[in-house]
Amino acid sequence: MAVVACELKWLSFLFQDFQISLSMPIPLRCDNKSAVHIGENPIFQERTKHIELDCHLVRDHYKIGFSLPVHVFSQQQLVDLFTKSLAAPVFSRLLFKMAFLAAAPF
Repeated sequence: MAVVACELKWLSFLFQDFQISLSMPIPLRCDNKSAVHIGENPIFQERTKHIELDCHLVRDHYKIGFSLPVHVFSQQQLVDLFTKSLAAPVFSRLLFKMAFLAAAPF
C-alpha cells in the first residue's frame, strides 16, 4: 500500500502540472483487512514495528485526506488475473470484467 500511495502522490503532482483535477480522497484498494485497519488506525502500531515506516506513510496520506484505504474482496481483485493461477470460471469472469474477449472457450 505504501508503494501505491507514493505512486498516487507522484501521479497527483503530474496531473496538477497538466491542470487535471482529481477528486479527493483517492480510494486505495487492498484485499487485506488488516492492512486497511493498520493504515487507518494508529492503535496497531505496537504490533507492526517491522513495517512502521510504511504504516506511517499510508496513515499520513489518510490523515490529510489524500487517500482512503478501502477493503476489496479477493473475488473482486482484478489483478489476480495477472498474478495467480485461477480456475477457469474465475479466470473467465475476471476477463469479462476487464472487457477482454477470449479467443477460444476454456
